[in-house]
Formats: sequence, structure tokens, C-alpha cells
Amino acid sequence: MNPICLAVTDQFDYYFVGRDSLQFTAYAEHTDSNGVIIFHHLEYGAVGGAQAHGVYRTPDNGIMYNFWNNSEMCYDPEYFRKEDSVGNMVWERVSSNNMINPSKQSFQFLPGDKLCTVAPYLTGCYDTVQYYFSKLTIFDAIGVDTAYNYTELYHTVDTTYGGGFVLASQNEFVRIDTAGGVMWTTPMPSSMSFQIALRQLQDSSFILAGDKPVVGSGQQIIINKYDRNGNLIWSQNYGGRGDEYFSNMLLESDGGFLISGKTGSYGASSKAIIIKADSMGNTIGMPTILSSTNSICSGDSTALSLPSGYTYLWSTGETRQTIYVSIANSYSAILTDTGGVQIFTDTITLNVLATVKPNLGPDQTLCAGESYMLDAGSGYSFYQWSTGSFNQVDTIDVNGNYIVETIDSNSCSTFDTIQVSFISLPPFTLGPDIQQCDTSPITLNSPGILQWTWSDGSTDTTLTVDTSGIYFLVFTNGVCTDTSFVRIDIYQPLQVDLIDDTTVCINQSLLLDAGPNFTSYLWQDGTISEFYIALSSAPATIQYSVTVVDINGCPTSDDVIVDFQICPSTNDFEFEKSLTIYPNPVQSSSSLLIDSKDHDNVSIELFSTTGKKVFGNLNQTLPARISTNKISAGIYFLRITDVDSGSVLNTKLVIQ
Repeated sequence: MNPICLAVTDQFDYYFVGRDSLQFTAYAEHTDSNGVIIFHHLEYGAVGGAQAHGVYRTPDNGIMYNFWNNSEMCYDPEYFRKEDSVGNMVWERVSSNNMINPSKQSFQFLPGDKLCTVAPYLTGCYDTVQYYFSKLTIFDAIGVDTAYNYTELYHTVDTTYGGGFVLASQNEFVRIDTAGGVMWTTPMPSSMSFQIALRQLQDSSFILAGDKPVVGSGQQIIINKYDRNGNLIWSQNYGGRGDEYFSNMLLESDGGFLISGKTGSYGASSKAIIIKADSMGNTIGMPTILSSTNSICSGDSTALSLPSGYTYLWSTGETRQTIYVSIANSYSAILTDTGGVQIFTDTITLNVLATVKPNLGPDQTLCAGESYMLDAGSGYSFYQWSTGSFNQVDTIDVNGNYIVETIDSNSCSTFDTIQVSFISLPPFTLGPDIQQCDTSPITLNSPGILQWTWSDGSTDTTLTVDTSGIYFLVFTNGVCTDTSFVRIDIYQPLQVDLIDDTTVCINQSLLLDAGPNFTSYLWQDGTISEFYIALSSAPATIQYSVTVVDINGCPTSDDVIVDFQICPSTNDFEFEKSLTIYPNPVQSSSSLLIDSKDHDNVSIELFSTTGKKVFGNLNQTLPARISTNKISAGIYFLRITDVDSGSVLNTKLVIQ
């Protein structure tokens, strides 16, 4: 036997209805006050059995009960049966033509032995499209009914003061007037289950009871109170760390409630639970959890304490008298006294206030000489920096770990920190400006330890340039960046060009001109003019040189060798033509041959370019061979004089 509902008569007889699971039938059973069965009725179901699920004592001390009977292939009818006080059937009516979920039904008595019921009905059959609706039916004392159909699937009903009804579904509860018209509609609390009780109180307010998921607390029993117009007055949740499911609710004479259901919060298995609440939904007599505050800032914690002298089991699983919590949740506990009696505490809900932490950003590495602005952000009532500043913004320029404390609109204190480092570039320069008086390329070198880019965009270690211009190198260590510039001037020097080497007579002057386009002149003897007069009173070979500087500051030089000779007479020319001198140039390891077809005795002398005599024979018979192996290589002047006529030959001799 599986009893589902119980009613008590004014004679303290009892009526049970339910289902006989072995015989798959609904039953109604009447006993006396001692439990002795007076009668037992069975309602068999042809296919899936039957089940009775509601019973009430009627005003005439009879009973009214309902059951569904799965006796049809298409429909599972919902029956209402009226019996008198001795079990005789007065009338029976079908309230709905289908009852897929037998819990979705409810009935209440009206004045004049009338009855109102609400139950679902189905349009269509099992093999067709099915639509579920609700039917509100009003039966008079002899079972004559008036029905109102609704497109919402209501499954509980109560009468209201002044006539009319209040109905509840999974989505809403509504107030209906006596003609079945909707007066107002209020949405059902989100996710409230089907086990819903809806009652009107004497002050015309309404109590709605059921269960629903509660964030962070699992499934909990919930009771809401609404005013006569469906406006929410208060809401109460009941539950611990497990799931609680609502079953039934009774209104008590003190204005409070008795709530029955099932709980999974205490122990390893589900248990039946009865909750006694006052008219405001508050539980009575539970030990109080002590806490200094019900609201903490995110990241903080608070202590929850219980009375001493018990063993403890918190909804968190902890077993200490005092626990510390930091997560927004509802907390409760079970106290066990020395006799093993369990006492359930109240529930405290901890609210964790969201905090807005200042964000100073990631750590920073900057270049020395710069400054950095620290900004804690707006919207705080208080700022304090580790630098001593009390402003939202603080500017710093030295290395350090900087901390800011702020207080937000919830009076929560929050912190953030940032490390700021200032670094320097190693010293580097491309050097001083370069001025070069030749066109050979110039190579510039990079630092070699940094990242760099030349002025032409290249990143090679060196840069080779061959034209004048300003060149630069941008170099960085990833944080600091600097640029070094160098000016390079590459000039083609203006050449000075003296005359070719020449021979002049002694005592004959020769004007040497270095040219007019120079800014300075310096001859071999210190003369600083553009012009120089070459002159010698004795035979000699003299080298003249000049160094000049052009307008770009570039120096250049040239030289000329002037051979001063005694200019010959006519006889000298004849004498010169008669002589043979071979070879010229002559090797220093060889010898020089001198011969004449007309002259036999001569004087032979050899002078260096500085006038020093390096060989001399004043009486030489021709032909003659003169050894040069003891004479250094160089340019010399050879003088040959005819002893008899005095004719002279002066010529240049090169010894290699």
C-alpha cells in the first residue's frame, strides 16, 4: 500500500487514499479512530492501473476523493467521487479526459456544498498531435458542473474571499473572478517546481509554496507572500547544503505555516522534513549563527560562530565551532548535544561585495631622464600612494616599487602595485666630423652591443661611404633610443703643376709659378708666394718643390728638377758631337765607355745633384772605361773637358 493523502472526519475517523502497487489499483480506505477498517474500496485500472491522490472531508461529513484510471487506450480519465459518511457513492464525475501527470490537479470546497477542481486535459490522442490545457470545473451538490477552459496548464486552485479563484501553473498564478475571467496575472518565481501550494490568507493575501534551484545552495523550499493584487511582500528560502523538495503546506491558527517535504542536507540519505515558520516565514527556535557582518569585501573573510557545548557539522562540511568564510553563500549547521539530539541552526547568507581594484598596469622599464605618470583610476573616495601622495595621479622619475591603496564606493580597501625601472643607454658616438682630401671610402662602425639602424636603413655592423654628407646611426637597447650624427666631407684636391724638369744656363733665372687658385703656398726654402725664381751661378742640378692648400683645406705638392749648366760655345757643340758615352743609364755594377774620334786627352768629372764630386780624372786618354761599381745609384752630372781646346760637355748620367 502506498498512502498519498489523508483526511480526518469530525468523529476522528480517517480516510486514506493511494495506490496498491501490487494490484495496480487506486484505493480509498475508511477507518475508525483506532485504525479499524470500516470499508476498503478498490478502483482497478484496465491497462496501467489506477491511483487515488486526493481526499477531503465534505461539509456533510462524507468524503470527496479523486483518482485517475488508466483504463482507456487513448485517455487516462480523472475521476471525482462523492461518498456519504457510511461509504455509499453519491455521485461520480470525470473532471479531465486525460491525466498524464496526476500531481497536476487540485480541488477545493465552495459554500453550498459546491466543489471546484482544476486539472489538465488533452486534445488529440497518443498517436496524434497532443495539446495540454487546463479546465476549471465547478460541481454543485449533486455533481452538475460548469467548466472553464484555459490554455495555461494550471495544477492548483484555491478559492478567494468575495468569490473567485486563484490558480497556479509552472509559469504563473492568476486570480479568476466568479465567471472565470482573469483579474490579474503574476509570473511564477523562476524554476519553481510543480509541487506548488497556493492559499489565500484571512487578510486576503496569498501564500505560494514550492521548491526551486537557488544559486550556490542547490534545490531549496521557497515560500512567497503576495498581497491581494499579486505583488510580492516577502520571500523565504529553506534548505541546507543538500537539496530540499516541497511536499505540502498547512496554515496554522497562529498565522504561521507547517511545511513538509524531503531533505538531503542532513546525513547520507534523504529524510522527511517538517519546518515550522511564523507569519513572516521565519523559522522559530533555531540557534543563531553569530557573525560580525553579513557583507564583506571581495578577498576578505569573516568568522561564523555557534554556541558552545555541542559537536558541529557546518553546511561546508567543517566541524569546528567557528569557521571563516569568504564566498557568497548561505551557511547553516547541525548542532548535536551530549544526548545525540540534532538541532538545526538558522541560515546566514553572506554577501560578498564586488570590489573594483585599481589597475596600475604592468611593470614598466623606461629611459633615464623620463618621468612616468601613475594613475589609479577614477571613482574612488580615497587614494594613498607609497610616495605619500593622496591624489589619483602621481608622477615619478626614480626606480622603485610603487603601491596605491584605494577605497571604493562599498568602502572596500583595495591595492595594486607596480615596479618602475629607469635605465640608460651606454655612451656611443660616431666620432668627430671627418674632412678627407682624397676619394677613398670611409668606414663607420656601430656600437656592436645594441640594436641599430644606419641612415640608409641598413643594420650592418659597419657603413661605408664615399660621398660627402651627414650620416647618422639610430641605436637602442629596447627602451632608450639615441642618434649619433657625423658630417663627412670628401674632397678631390686641386693639383699644383710646376713645369717639367728642365735645363738652364748658369746665371740664367727661371720663374716657377704654382698657380693662382690656392689659399697658401710653401716652397722648399720657406718662400710663401705663388712665384719662385730658380737661379744658380754654378753648374748644379737643383730640385725645387712647393706645397699648396686649396679652398677646402686640402694640401698638394709638386716638384721640378732644374739642371744649371754652362751653356756651350760653338766649339763645345762640335766637341759634344765627337763624343760617345755608353750606356746611359749605366748599371752600378757595370762600367761607362767614353770615346771620341777627334780628341784623345780629356778631363772626366762626375758630380752629384748637390754638387759633390764623386769621381775625377783630369788627364784621361780616350777611349776610356770608367767603373761604376763603387758609385751609388742616382742621378749625376758628367763633365768632360778637352785638355787641349778647353771645350766642355755637361750631361746627365743615371746610374741604376
